[in-house]
Amino acid sequence: MLSLPHCSLADIGNLDYNNNGDGVIVIIISIVIIGRFSSFVTQWQKALEIHGGIGSSRYDMGEALNHMANDFTSFCEEKERVLKQIREINSQNLREVEDAVIAMERTKQKYEAQCRDWERLLLKKNGRIDLANQLSKSRHIGGTVSGIFHKHKNLTPEMLEQLEKEARVKVKICNENYKLQLTNTNRIRSSYYGEELPNSIQKMYDLVLEIDEELKTRLRRYVYMYESCMLSDALLIKPTDQPGMSDLVEYIDNQGDLDAFVRAMSKSQESPTRTNIPYLEYEMSPVARSFANPKPIFGVPLEKQVARDNKRIPVILTKCINVIEVCGLQQEGLYRLSGQLSVINKLQADFDIDADKVDLQASVYKDDVNNLTGLVKQYLRKLPDGLISSTQCIKLAHIINSAGGKADNAISAFKTELESMAEHNYHVLAYLIHHFEKVQAFQEYNMMNSANLSIVLGPTIVGADGLSNPADQFKTQSMVIKFMIDNARDLFPSEERQGTETSAS
Repeated sequence: MLSLPHCSLADIGNLDYNNNGDGVIVIIISIVIIGRFSSFVTQWQKALEIHGGIGSSRYDMGEALNHMANDFTSFCEEKERVLKQIREINSQNLREVEDAVIAMERTKQKYEAQCRDWERLLLKKNGRIDLANQLSKSRHIGGTVSGIFHKHKNLTPEMLEQLEKEARVKVKICNENYKLQLTNTNRIRSSYYGEELPNSIQKMYDLVLEIDEELKTRLRRYVYMYESCMLSDALLIKPTDQPGMSDLVEYIDNQGDLDAFVRAMSKSQESPTRTNIPYLEYEMSPVARSFANPKPIFGVPLEKQVARDNKRIPVILTKCINVIEVCGLQQEGLYRLSGQLSVINKLQADFDIDADKVDLQASVYKDDVNNLTGLVKQYLRKLPDGLISSTQCIKLAHIINSAGGKADNAISAFKTELESMAEHNYHVLAYLIHHFEKVQAFQEYNMMNSANLSIVLGPTIVGADGLSNPADQFKTQSMVIKFMIDNARDLFPSEERQGTETSAS
């Protein structure tokens, strides 16, 4: 049996506990290989001293870290209390702002309700019952006055006069209350956003900086202690003048182990199939395929649409205008009145998927062509840079102004400038102008002459940029569109009137 001179079982147990038994194993292996005990006692005592030094150093470091952690925890708890106080104060101030805003909104709602009632009384009093009823329906008003109208359907002028005076007084009172509450709310908000909130933010900012600096200092101390401990351990485990424990790693043969593993695995595994796996494309339904590969037109440059769809006039224009000219030329306010936004948005989504498949023959579109005129305007409005650029519009306006009010003097130069446009823009413009000429031909019914049409359609057809003054810009756009509608037959060839869907050249 192997005996360890001058070494008790307690010593071995102590070494195994502190170093996971590695020291004992290495020493026993050394004893077995060397077979000498004369130097073992000395080295053993030195190993115990080194082990004791490492353990003492780690214990001291642990105590220091524990003390530092306790101090930092106390520091953070104190700062957390300060932060909580700041938040509570800020929350209280914010609640005051919110309460003031709510109170202001209530007085505003009451003021607006009284104003609506007064407005209806004024309309009723002055004989505009139709507008008063229309106001009730459009705003869904069910207030005090509308209740009186419902209860007393035949009010005398004297009763209306008395009710109007009472409503006027109520409006004045509510207006003063609303202004007073608004002033108070703005004062509270100004105080909160101008003084209280910045102060809270500054305090929180300073508090965070203080915590960060304290944490940085603690981390600096930890790094210093840890580096000192590691350097001390390294010098003990790997001395500079003799082999260390890490030298045992050199006996590991990585290449041999890997080669043996590969050989064993190659014998146990079957050879994989080396032929290529064929590609199988998923068969998608036609409806889903149209959603997966849409052909958008809204917001897409006209040149790209024409080239992609091989159409001289976009399908959306020919389809909408055909229905408008068949069903809506005599409708009052054509192109001026707005359609239903939900219907227009649905039509836009359908046209953006596949314009060729959109069917406008349904009665919902024929009965209210305002939806189609709204769609046409929305399409033109979303064309990049407009159908006519702002620069070209300015040139056309200059030609009109230079003619001194005589259209015949401007026709030739105006037509030459139009023909310098991009071909696809020119075709679409000619098609639209001939359509608008047809619309104004029915102005006796639709009340839309060239002046009215140009006011509505000028900003839609012409690009938005170019003039710094919006008033000048609107005036220029309207003048150019009106001139083209009034002189459509002289400016554009007759074949452009047909709106054909022939292929683009």
